Amino acid sequence: MNWKYILGVALGVGLLYFAFKDMNFQALQENLSNGNYLWLILSLIVSLGSHYVGAWRWKMLIEATGKQNKKGNLL
Repeated sequence: MNWKYILGVALGVGLLYFAFKDMNFQALQENLSNGNYLWLILSLIVSLGSHYVGAWRWKMLIEATGKQNKKGNLL
């Protein structure tokens, strides 16, 4: 295994540990169960829409060079 991957995983685990070491997971679970998921769904729709518009823009830019590409390849 490459040492870069080991170092990356170790750094990620260390940062996650420091981010969540004082977290009260019981309170987090309580807050998530009482949350309004409408905002999550709306943000997901907006995010997917922005990715689609970005793919459409790239498709138009690539077609301007004379090459053909499908939107599915750009997502």
